[in-house]
Amino acid sequence: MQGNVLDMILPKRGERRPAGLPIWDESRHMFIVDEHESQAGHRSYKGVRVTDRFAIVEYIGNYHNWCYINAIELYANDGYKYKLVGKCQLGKEFYDAELIRQKTEEMMFAFTKSQYRMLNRTVDEDTLRKQSAALIDSSYRSMINEDTAELMEQLTPLLPKETTYINL
Repeated sequence: MQGNVLDMILPKRGERRPAGLPIWDESRHMFIVDEHESQAGHRSYKGVRVTDRFAIVEYIGNYHNWCYINAIELYANDGYKYKLVGKCQLGKEFYDAELIRQKTEEMMFAFTKSQYRMLNRTVDEDTLRKQSAALIDSSYRSMINEDTAELMEQLTPLLPKETTYINL
């Protein structure tokens, strides 16, 4: 039984991983999904961070020796599924983890501030900025030692229906 699971996780050359099984990148605390390679040899993929409240999707490209961030999307959980609440187009900026964190914090702040306004409530902006930063920080955690069944169930709609594989 263990051998079959290992074969699914690390298939031999010429065999495929099960469709929809994302790859976890522990160093960046994100799932790698929808990876593909252009005819010119440029690779692109989505990096997905997910919590029980929201998800962040990064559109990443590897061109020659450089890693770029093309866009970031913020999805909020409405209790049943994730809905897009913010998007930031970056247009091939060099991949910078701090820039991504800053942009996602800005999107979270803008979204939560707008929701307070829609509820006709006031909030201290400094407090809301700190809360937004804390929420974003909560998405940068290891998934290895946690029970992820529920989060994976919620993550599934964000994953592509078919995975494009890179030929090496």
